[in-house]
Formats: sequence, structure tokens, C-alpha cells
Amino acid sequence: MDNDINYQQWVEAQRNKICEWRRSNSKKKFVGERGYLHFDGKIFFRDHIDTGGHSINEILRSTDAIVRHRFLPFIRDDQRVRKFRDKKEITSLGCVRKHSQRFPTIKNRPIMFAAHRDACIYSFYGEILTRPYELILKNKKLDDAVLAYRKICNKTTGRNKSNIDLAQDFHKKIMSYDKVGILMADMSSFFDTIDHKRLADRWKETLGLDILPPDHTAILKSLTRYRYVFKREIYKALNLSDKKTKELSKSRLAALCGSKQFNQNIKKAGLIRQNRSGRGIPQGSPISGLLANIYMTIFDEKMHDYVVSRGGHYGRYSDDIVVLIDESLLFDTYEFMKTLIKDEGIKINNKKTDCFTFNKATGEFINALNVLGIDNPLNNKQRPQYLGFMYGSKDMFLRSATLARRFRGNNKLDKNRWNYFRLAQQKTHSKPMAKQIIKVRNKIKRKQDEQ
Repeated sequence: MDNDINYQQWVEAQRNKICEWRRSNSKKKFVGERGYLHFDGKIFFRDHIDTGGHSINEILRSTDAIVRHRFLPFIRDDQRVRKFRDKKEITSLGCVRKHSQRFPTIKNRPIMFAAHRDACIYSFYGEILTRPYELILKNKKLDDAVLAYRKICNKTTGRNKSNIDLAQDFHKKIMSYDKVGILMADMSSFFDTIDHKRLADRWKETLGLDILPPDHTAILKSLTRYRYVFKREIYKALNLSDKKTKELSKSRLAALCGSKQFNQNIKKAGLIRQNRSGRGIPQGSPISGLLANIYMTIFDEKMHDYVVSRGGHYGRYSDDIVVLIDESLLFDTYEFMKTLIKDEGIKINNKKTDCFTFNKATGEFINALNVLGIDNPLNNKQRPQYLGFMYGSKDMFLRSATLARRFRGNNKLDKNRWNYFRLAQQKTHSKPMAKQIIKVRNKIKRKQDEQ
């Protein structure tokens, strides 16, 4: 089998992940056995991969089998995210906020779920691409710049860094400067605007090839010209009630329907759509995050070199970019960033752009958005916000949106809901954060007592 060595490495990597999850009591699962229902049954590592007792093993071992493989449509589930808002009608500068700027608003986030068999294939090719990509990051000294969708080792504990660890690192970097400018930018619709031709070129560059092999081309095509169905539409077409769905979920190997029903009720009914825009990859597949990073390789390199050569720090977490640089260079850096990002076919969201100056002697952060030439009087943030935290001169704080997201739709004092906050407080030793957590706990207790 021409993919046998890659297959053995992938199996060993999955086995190590599962062992690590068990040691840390994590609820994470092997990519083929995650909880959602699809058009095929789940694939269990112990029963199907470790024992070799599933056809997916032969597919992964053969590049020809990958080329012949027919990928099932993604199931699209638009997750409605309620964005936290709790602000006064008038800003400190006397500007009037609109209703949507004061109260919670709903944002649709389209998440695509790959069939369980397809998810294993994507995970497998993600492992193949990760090795050369990590080598590129090391050679270009981007190890500490690209933060999302990667394993970054914590040298103190030997484990992978969490969001809390990355946030702590960022806070320490700010504190390492006597005076510094802080630039934060957000890319608009990042995954939806990835250009397919550029992605193919970056894929080839990562592998060090002039032409993509047929199996890699098949994977690329399945992720660029991807097919998908809406969850609500297929559930209706298959007459799946909540009761029936719960029954299927309890079965280890249950699928939404058989091939005959799929052809009749889904395919012939015209429920399958396809992305033909030349842009965008499905957000939610096991390989999408890695491909997004690969797509940004040239941008990361140029941006990192520009900032570091001027004594600053550059970092990117998915679509969030952060720069620490001399105050006098903030405007030029922002203009350079906009030019680079435009070359990638992506836009910066000015509404989410933040800019601050920090003086260690006074411990003050000053909102300096006007330095960038952006007129947004409603942006009167007093502290930088990144990776779910706010940053002060001495301590870190939890963002209100982070607290709201953890308790949205449930006011119970569930132990698991507190683990993240407890861990964040223990690692940062932040007294203000401890007060925030106690305040939320007391609020929930009062609500429970009233019921």
C-alpha cells in the first residue's frame, strides 16, 4: 500500500491523543466517533481502527482508493450565537448607541459536519500536511506567531498550551515593554473568503511539489467545491422527529438513513447544494483550521518579519491578528497589514479593529484608535481584549462575553462550567478574576433560590 507509512503514523498519533485525553479526563473523542448523526455510522478507534476491522483502513492505505472515494455532503447546521451586549445608551464621549450596540444580537455561524468516514480521511491528510507545515513554521521562526489549530508545547508542564496559557504569554509580552502600541485586527468572514487557487498553490508549496498528487487533489476538491445539505431540511425530508433522533443517537453505529433513502429523499429531492464561488472552505471539518493556517503562510511570514525587524511582536489566532510595536509605528503597521491582507483576497473588519498605547510607568492603557484614522466613536474600550480575556497593567480579567457564553441558556451551578474559570484563576493568580467568578456564582445562586 502506497500510503502505509503515513497510515501507521496517523494511527499512532491518534492512539497517543486518546491516551492523553484519558490521562487528563478530557471528554474529547476520536474524530470518527464524535456525537453528531450523519449519513454513515460512527467509526470507533478501538473497534474499527486498532483492530483493522473497517473498510476505512484500506481506503487510507491506498492513494488510488482516496481518488475513487465518493465524499458525502457536509451537513450544515447554522448555529445561532447570541452576542453579549450590556452597554449604556450614551458613551463616555456623548455618542448615542443604536439598539443593536446596546443589547444582545444574534449571529449565524454556519458549521459543517463531515461524514464520519470522510472525517477520518480529512484527519489523516491533516496529519500528512502538519509535518511539513510545522517544519516551515520552525524554519521561518513563526512557532510563537501562529497560535490556532496547533499543538504548542508548554515547556513547564510538558502538555499542550491552552487558551489560558496563550493569553498569559500575551500579557507577559505586553508587560515586557516600558511603552508599546497594541494593534488588534479581525479578518472578515475568514473561512468563507479563502481563495481556492491560492489555497492550491500554498498546499503545493507546503509539500514542496510543483503539482499536487491525485489523492491530495481529490481532498482539495472535496473541500473547495464541497457539497452540503441543511440539517433542518434533511430531518424534515427523512421524517426524523426529536424522539427518533434521540433513539438513533443512542445507537453506536446508527446513520440518518440508508443509501436507497439517501438517493430518493435527499439526492433526487434536490436538497444537495454545492459551493461554486471559487472561494471558501467548510468551517468545522478536521482539516479546515490547518488549511486556513497554510493559506496565511506568506502573510504570516511577511507580517512577522516586518514587525520583529522593528522590535515588535506579531501573533495570529485564526482570524484575530495582534501586533505589539512602537507607538509611532502603529499607523504604518496598520497600512502595511491592510495591503498584505488585500493581496490574500481577505478584508479587515474595521468595526472590530482595536488600538491602544500602554505605559508601564503609569500602568495605563489608552484607546488610540484615532491613530489609525478609523472614526468609530462607539469604540471606547479601556483595555485590550484577546483570547477571551481583558488585560490590565497587573492582572487579567474575564471578558463579559466569555462569562455570558459559558452560562448561556443554563443558570445551573454545573461543576464542568466552572472548571475553565477555576483553572484560569489558578494559572493567572488574578484577584479581580476571582471576584468576577464569585459575583457570577452569587448571581446564579440567587436565581436558583428564587425558583
